[in-house]
Amino acid sequence: MINKLKDIKFLANFSKLKKEKKKKIILCHGDFDFLHLGHIKHLKAAKKIGDYLIVSITGDKFMTKGYNRPIYTATERAEFLSTIDVVDYVYIDNNISAENVISQIKPSYFVKGNEYENLEKDLSGNIKKERKTLQKVGGKIVFTDEKTFSSSSLLNISSLSKDLVKKIKTIKKLFSYEKICKNLEKMKNKKILIIGDTIIDKYIYVSSLGRPSKENIIASLYEENEIFLGGVFASVGNLSSYSNKIDVITTVGKEKEYEKLIKKNVPKNINKLHLIKNESITTKKTRFVDKTHSTVKKLYEIYNMDDFPINKKIEDRIFNILNKDLKKYDIVLVNDYGHGLLTNRLIKLLTKKSKFLCVNAQINAGNKGYNLINRYQKGNYYCLDLNEARMATKDKYMLPKKIPQAVLKLCNGKNISLTMGSKGSISTNIKKELFYTPSFTNTVIDTISAGDAYFTTSAMVLYLTKSLELSSFIGNLAGAITVGVRGCVPLNKNTFMNTLNSYLKT
Repeated sequence: MINKLKDIKFLANFSKLKKEKKKKIILCHGDFDFLHLGHIKHLKAAKKIGDYLIVSITGDKFMTKGYNRPIYTATERAEFLSTIDVVDYVYIDNNISAENVISQIKPSYFVKGNEYENLEKDLSGNIKKERKTLQKVGGKIVFTDEKTFSSSSLLNISSLSKDLVKKIKTIKKLFSYEKICKNLEKMKNKKILIIGDTIIDKYIYVSSLGRPSKENIIASLYEENEIFLGGVFASVGNLSSYSNKIDVITTVGKEKEYEKLIKKNVPKNINKLHLIKNESITTKKTRFVDKTHSTVKKLYEIYNMDDFPINKKIEDRIFNILNKDLKKYDIVLVNDYGHGLLTNRLIKLLTKKSKFLCVNAQINAGNKGYNLINRYQKGNYYCLDLNEARMATKDKYMLPKKIPQAVLKLCNGKNISLTMGSKGSISTNIKKELFYTPSFTNTVIDTISAGDAYFTTSAMVLYLTKSLELSSFIGNLAGAITVGVRGCVPLNKNTFMNTLNSYLKT
């Protein structure tokens, strides 16, 4: 088996020698994750076109089919393909597209399935790039007519709940994948303001040593640590994939190290970053995480913060920025973590002058009971979890399905979504329409930025489409992808769009 797996130098030389003898080299390229009948038919059809079939597969780090993919490692996928008689050689290509392998091997024919023939649907642009490279080396692209199967669809069908399958069918009737893509493309030209607290999230990974002989405590061994930009920068990272017209307003403490960290890691395409320094400290949340678990098991959390409201000088500066520029923004997103940035004066201005105001006011250990959503009146969209909403109603026993309308009434708002973890989300609007969306996954690695991912993506889609049902569907999917990743990591647009496409194909 393994002798079919070759490096690029061997394959380039092999191709050159065989082509000199007038032999035809065929190249097929893809993920080939979860090998199925469609793959077999495609490879057999490809082999009939020429003499030697080389199959290059995408390396694990470069797969973009969504979260929890690949199912099989590149080595395992290579082993599967090597058992197929029509396949002569296999190569693992560590690139996003096949441009490099085409330029090296110089195949006579590059063979793709007929689902790739319509270049208008090639949203990644990879087929166009591959075709251009192929022309340079004198090759031709060929599309097979075999029946199309989708690995993602086959995997999804076997794992989805009945409620989620029903919801997907409803969404497909309202919006095709192509229609959603066209709507999201409009975000490029929209002016966005994101305002909120800066939070530095630090993970200290430890492994347990057990209890010391003389004390009733647990001892742990330090392994490593990791630092993430959290708070408002979670939203910034998520939306920066969709728009180049994002302005950010936040504050940072007197520590120069965090100011440098932010400037170094904030997305390069952010239009304007108002990083306003104050005399207090930057909020940092340190979690001690058990390294021995595959999921992120947090043992203990420490807050470093000064959550007193910002001083009058800083408030005036932010007020003047907002008062001057608010009306130019198409959409305003507020990430309020209750750590002192959003004063009543600033909130009043935001609610008065924003064209489309979206608010996520979170409750945490540092602000419990004080950072309620009803501080923001007449918003276009509110996003919070069920417990945060329940605290705003001050009714411990209200039925979950009644809570969204109760909070919307308290805020005099237009739309609201409540996230419920593994139970999905529930959303409503001033028309009293109620939409329930089931969870996409029960596999949770880390929940740290799932709410931020839900908020930013659902707010964006609601603004663009005015569909709260699609908005909550998209938000749930974004949250599901994010809980599959450790730490506060921005949601990559390509990963999200490929995952969305795989579900809408089911």
